[in-house]
Amino acid sequence: NLGATFTWRKKEAAKKEKPAAKGDDDRRDEIEKVRQRRAAREAELAEMERLRDEEQRLREAEQFEDWQAKEEGFHLEQTRLRSLLRLAGGRSRPVDRIAQNVLLVELGEAAMRGEDADRGVGRSDAEALDELGDLDAELRPPAAVLERLDAAGVREVRDDAAEYAAREGDDGAWAGFWKALLVLCDAALQGDAKASAALGAVGGDVAELIEGKDRAGLEETARDARARAERRRMNGGDDGFWRSVARACDVAAAKAALDEAHRDLLKRQLAVLAWRKERLAADPERAARKRPREDDAAPAEPADAGEAMRRREADRGLAEDEDLMLGSSEIAEVATAGLRKPRYLNRIKTAYEWNKYNQAHYTPEEPPPKAVQGYKFNLFYPDLVDATKPPIFKLEAFPRSTDFAVLRFKAGPPYADISFKIINQQWESQPKRGFRCVFERGILQLHFNFKRWRYRR
Repeated sequence: NLGATFTWRKKEAAKKEKPAAKGDDDRRDEIEKVRQRRAAREAELAEMERLRDEEQRLREAEQFEDWQAKEEGFHLEQTRLRSLLRLAGGRSRPVDRIAQNVLLVELGEAAMRGEDADRGVGRSDAEALDELGDLDAELRPPAAVLERLDAAGVREVRDDAAEYAAREGDDGAWAGFWKALLVLCDAALQGDAKASAALGAVGGDVAELIEGKDRAGLEETARDARARAERRRMNGGDDGFWRSVARACDVAAAKAALDEAHRDLLKRQLAVLAWRKERLAADPERAARKRPREDDAAPAEPADAGEAMRRREADRGLAEDEDLMLGSSEIAEVATAGLRKPRYLNRIKTAYEWNKYNQAHYTPEEPPPKAVQGYKFNLFYPDLVDATKPPIFKLEAFPRSTDFAVLRFKAGPPYADISFKIINQQWESQPKRGFRCVFERGILQLHFNFKRWRYRR
């Protein structure tokens, strides 16, 4: 029929046999699924990266805590080391005298236990104890040492004690000792005058309230006084009296704590001395090297020409980079009949060394231990029989350590030889670099600085 619509039957049959091609909607669905799978994979990778970073941060935090603890321990050891070096070198400061018993007991008990730890300067505990063996225990309690100091000295002790307390932390063996010392320093600097003014006429009543109480009773009284002061403040009353009472109790409790620690340290020091005595008895060679030391507390001899010269030299004072060499640096000599020891006044030149190591481990706020840069020896021989022959000096080996040397001075009658322990380093021999060796008007002056080695690439 020419009027009917033509239908291509074979083509229709072929379409039915072939699978239908995917349309645009199907392609878009498939692309979206691929995108979702890619986003899920990227999210999974990001989560894995976050977990790795978190684990790394936890490990670093744990390592940092360990490093921080080691750093605090290092600085505490350096604080103790500075005191040990000053005590061994005869350049002690007030805080060193207060810490002297603590340091001696620590060294002695560590040596008794066999914990022969290196102190960072090439000396073990036993060797360091031998170096300080000539030092006697400090018999005065810390409060008595503070009473003899002026405001500047107390302020210096307070700064050093604050450093010790910060290094000890809350769990340190001597944390309570240094915190109690800080309380006494603060009271000496500012608390006493304010407390006396606040107490006024009732100061005697407060003294009776505190008198006879032990440390626990004082602490309990301080807590009670603070509670009363707080109640008065809340009620609008004057709380100054009870706050002053609490402050007075704190000072008395701190003094009691230091006295208890001082008595305990002296008992422990007796045990260390007994152990050292047994050690020397078991080693005759070591005992033979130990010689009795002249008592520094012996009454002074009558003033003579040498003493007058020494006093004139002392009146010159000290430069900023100088410290006095104390009697502990003198080496005892065998007494010779008819000869006397010359008078002397020696100075030590000290300074900070900012080498690469110290620049990496210290700051100007926490400087390294001062290093000895040189010496200034002034010996007085006003009564030499033969003044035409000047005194001479000689360097000798120190028997127990290569870090030190013995500087011996010899003169004619009526003076005996005298020796000092000094740092064993090479001297500068040029006058323009500080060397001076002169004997005139009965005074021998030997001034020298150590060579400073500078390494260059």
